[in-house]
Amino acid sequence: MTEYLWRLPSRGDGRRANPELRRRGGFGGPAPLTPATDVRPGRFGPFDDLHQIIDAAELNGLDGVLAPYDPLGEESWVVAGGALRATRHARVIVEFHPAFGTPVYAAKVSATLQRLSAGRLA
Repeated sequence: MTEYLWRLPSRGDGRRANPELRRRGGFGGPAPLTPATDVRPGRFGPFDDLHQIIDAAELNGLDGVLAPYDPLGEESWVVAGGALRATRHARVIVEFHPAFGTPVYAAKVSATLQRLSAGRLA
């Protein structure tokens, strides 16, 4: 049986993209003169964006999400834990580098996440 998964962005999604390419095609307003960072309290953070992506994947009928290993991005185990908390039905697959730790440690971490997520970690 074929499963359809969505790959989660581990380096962010759009905030660090090339600013010259954001408004191509004439859509959106004029480009800001200086790049600004929104530091107001109560704004969305990286886990809020992650939850929205997971909700969208689940609402669109995908079978689950993939938390990729990226040496320059967020830790895939932490992203997978956040993804498992954000949903109750979708499966989460986590990638990790073989040098992450010993096989016993990887089995312990995955068994803990598997138990806490009611068997949705793949």
